[in-house]
Amino acid sequence: MLLTTRKTAASNSGDTFIRADKTETNFSTILNSFKGQVVYLDIWASWCAPCRSEIPAAAKLREKYKDKQIQFLYISIDNNFNLWDKAINQEGLNEFPNSYLLLDFENSDFKKKFRVGPIPRYLIIDILGNVIISEAPRPSEESLTQVLDDFLK
Repeated sequence: MLLTTRKTAASNSGDTFIRADKTETNFSTILNSFKGQVVYLDIWASWCAPCRSEIPAAAKLREKYKDKQIQFLYISIDNNFNLWDKAINQEGLNEFPNSYLLLDFENSDFKKKFRVGPIPRYLIIDILGNVIISEAPRPSEESLTQVLDDFLK
């Protein structure tokens, strides 16, 4: 795990994030809805087999922490809405309110700010909106539970 300097995750970028119902928002608005909660951010894509193989483990974590101050956020970097939409339906993320598609990922401020390279990629954002772990464990890794539990203390 790499700890980062405490930098605010929110951004005033012009990046557009879209939900399955095609409503648009930005990253600052998304993060503001999680104020006072830890956010486990999952960056994935429909074409990424390792990403998709982690989704069942992530669903178990969401269930385990459903009554805790931890939110799970899924950001897809797909460049095709239809492929992303098909994948979220297959993975059960279509009904999950914290699942977004980042439009124009390659040119996004999000990509630059979080230095997103290979995926899957996971980050943990603290209750103040600061990225505190820029390369968090995968949902299937046992160490993630300990990390999340530590934030709840």
